[in-house]
Amino acid sequence: MTSISRAEVHFYRPNQAAVRLECDPSGTGAEFQEILLFCCFAVEHLSRVGEKMASVATLIALLLINLRGNLHRIAEEESPGSPQVRAYNGISARKRFVADLTSAPDGIRFCLRWKGFSFLFRRKGYYATHSILVLLRYMARTRLHDAGYLAALSLACSEIGARYLRGEFSSGAPLETKARIIALRVAGKWTVERLRAVV
Repeated sequence: MTSISRAEVHFYRPNQAAVRLECDPSGTGAEFQEILLFCCFAVEHLSRVGEKMASVATLIALLLINLRGNLHRIAEEESPGSPQVRAYNGISARKRFVADLTSAPDGIRFCLRWKGFSFLFRRKGYYATHSILVLLRYMARTRLHDAGYLAALSLACSEIGARYLRGEFSSGAPLETKARIIALRVAGKWTVERLRAVV
């Protein structure tokens, strides 16, 4: 079975964004697809930022590690300086990230597009960091009472950050394959048998 998912993060202001998230499987498949999509999104951002601004990517990785166990707080509180999540109004922002994921039994394809940003814009690290946090906050809010889902998403953050700091994203298998491995490792309650139809 092939599954298609999409995440869009629309920046209406530098510190204010909305998320549009679509995952076609239902039930457990949708939960796993969301976590897989987040893993691909964060890994791709870290790798792109790391190519030009290694110190910023390191800070993003450390932030992801430190988020573990704090997703309830991230979902419920919008502290000063943190990105604010607004309802998506159906209007595309000029600055936005669009992530498409196609998952099939023989592998996955992931594409992250940066729209509305100049080729050499100076705030790449800022928007990459905020887009990860906005997507994470949105996902945690939508499944706030699903402890298993939040635990898996929290563990995914930690794994992504730790693997970046160990240099695992700079060589070897394609990034989407590494993201899939992380998603499968953190899936917890979703056994391999139940996931076979969606991965």
